Amino acid sequence: MTFLPIVARELRLAARRRGTYWLRSGAALVVMIVGTWLFLVLRAAPPRELAMTLFCVLTGGAVLFALMSGPGSTSDCLSEEKREGTLGLLFLTDLKGYDVVLG
Repeated sequence: MTFLPIVARELRLAARRRGTYWLRSGAALVVMIVGTWLFLVLRAAPPRELAMTLFCVLTGGAVLFALMSGPGSTSDCLSEEKREGTLGLLFLTDLKGYDVVLG
């Protein structure tokens, strides 16, 4: 049996959406633009300082993106289940309450 089966199903569905591809492409474009801008602004700085700045800015952006996408996906999933009237059916299966909430 899969650990957290709803989570696995929702991640597979989210990965196949058209909006997901556009979001990933847009995020990659933003990262390239920010990285290029920082590289050009800090080109007189020592390489170690430049690398540290690029790493901190891009890592911080990735963490922020991950933190913001989680609650959005969760609320979308729960509201979709409620709109379709299938939220109650999830509790009739052998799933636990934490499976539904975390899924």
